[in-house]
Amino acid sequence: PAARVVTVTSGYRSSHLNWDDIQLRRHYNGLAAYAQAKFANLLFTTELNARLGKHSTVRAFAADPGLVKTEIGFKSVPPALRWIWELRRSGGVTPEESASGVVFLLNEPTIHNSPANLWRQGIPQPVSRRSLDCAAAFKLWEVSARMCGLDGAAPQEEMQSLTAPNFPNEKISVLITGATGGLGKAFAVECASRGWNLFLTDVHPEALEMLAYMLSRTYGIHVLQHACDLTESASRTELFEFIRATQRQFRFLINVAGLDFEGTFRERAREEIRTIVRLNIEGTLEMTRELLELHTPHTPFHILNVASAAAFSPMPLKAIYAASKRFLLDFTIALREEVRSDGVTVTALCPAGMPTVPETIDAIERQGWLGLITTQNIGTVVDEALDAALQGKPMVIPGFINRQLKRLILLIPTLRLVSLLGRRWESARRRMIVVQA
Repeated sequence: PAARVVTVTSGYRSSHLNWDDIQLRRHYNGLAAYAQAKFANLLFTTELNARLGKHSTVRAFAADPGLVKTEIGFKSVPPALRWIWELRRSGGVTPEESASGVVFLLNEPTIHNSPANLWRQGIPQPVSRRSLDCAAAFKLWEVSARMCGLDGAAPQEEMQSLTAPNFPNEKISVLITGATGGLGKAFAVECASRGWNLFLTDVHPEALEMLAYMLSRTYGIHVLQHACDLTESASRTELFEFIRATQRQFRFLINVAGLDFEGTFRERAREEIRTIVRLNIEGTLEMTRELLELHTPHTPFHILNVASAAAFSPMPLKAIYAASKRFLLDFTIALREEVRSDGVTVTALCPAGMPTVPETIDAIERQGWLGLITTQNIGTVVDEALDAALQGKPMVIPGFINRQLKRLILLIPTLRLVSLLGRRWESARRRMIVVQA
């Protein structure tokens, strides 16, 4: 019996692939990545049909669902784009209507030998000549097979030609704390895409194991992982013993792990206060101390501490968090001076809001226009931070507007600034209470 392979593409797609940077890791943009991926869907369909042959009982089609009223435009994007998508999707079709076009391609017997690859709602669609480029389709298939480890070669050998790793020795790694969170995972993926071997740690063992497996399989790198609760001294000691036993050499430490409990200081339970201090400060200090102990003098070693734009001023309703991030910023600048003669660089990352998880996105939206203009794409933040750390910069503030706001903050008297920030956060908090009610 005949069989069908239907791949959902999109009307919003690119007309070419960036072969020099197939994962767009140097200049990542979410919409560009989406458009390139959807163009790749068309090339995949072209190549699959070529490999199946004219007389195969299996036929591949690409389905353009059209503009559909879904929530795809709300996921991990700044508030302005969410508003634009709300307007745009109002003219779309329902998911059920769109799905009928896919079902048609699966069941309609008369189209099996149709020369058309792209369809929308049962109607064949014109395609560009580039989407029928057999050479490009073949190349994409081969690159994809190597990246997924499907062509039989050793994964590390496969990926060396694609990523040109700076740390090809399996004993040389990048250590990332808080690796399964939104920002930590973004750092892990970016480092893996650069061909760097990883040592990942986080408090969530199952998510950590899954992330390590995915990165190893996808990028052909060496990944070690060890779960650790950085707020607990005994857990940290166990992690350090494990690290020493692996005999790894580290070229990069990325301290991401941290948390915040929003609200007034008096609302915080004692255990919450201890947790913030232990994780944001104590855990970072001990991890940094341990890896500096393992560092071979006069060999390159980069430390990247994730602080925050909150480090630039005392902040009511986030008093402990802002103070902990200020500590990390000051610590970073001081430590940088102490260790520079040993070949070590220390960099502080001070980002504003990033749409990493639904809770963060809601917090950004509650800040109104200020949250909108200061929000940065997480991929851009990670790429810029890694490049800054490799260059030995003391601090990186992603986003032109955020850098100008930092300069403005220096001109405003501290007490006046704190009063303004307090009113703004209180207003955002009231909006949250109204929404929850």
